[in-house]
Amino acid sequence: EIWVPTDGEPYTGQKFYIDAAFPGAILLRVPLLPSNFKPLQVEKSVSPGTASTGDFVRWTIRVKNPNKDYAVYDVSVFDHLPRGLRYKKGTARINGIKGSDPSISSDGETLRWNFEKLDSGQEVEITFYTILTPGSTEGKKKNIAYAEGWSNTAHSVRVG
Repeated sequence: EIWVPTDGEPYTGQKFYIDAAFPGAILLRVPLLPSNFKPLQVEKSVSPGTASTGDFVRWTIRVKNPNKDYAVYDVSVFDHLPRGLRYKKGTARINGIKGSDPSISSDGETLRWNFEKLDSGQEVEITFYTILTPGSTEGKKKNIAYAEGWSNTAHSVRVG
């Protein structure tokens, strides 16, 4: 699809052409990050490494802003729990201090914590417990955590 600016429709990434017949200038905002800007670093660990139905499992998620000169704003930390694991309410700790429970998706499998800002070099540690429910199947489980935020308060560039 080709975008024609004179149609009055907003630009959403289509191809467009400018030639001598074009009636004026185009202002496109192209947000860029500095070349030395680094993505958020996420590390996750579990204890114990094996569990049976009814056991509690302790998770630790560490998120670090590795940038020396840049903060990351409106940071969200997500954890996608495997089927059969459920968050134990009231167990969240942020940097060792009792924290708020995360937002939990309707299926109970996605947890989300929000932080206003991670300053340059700042790290946040989230610990919490899950319980292994009877609906769990045997075998290794894949548990994914990630974090994303924004390069500034105007939400110009998403930082992962």
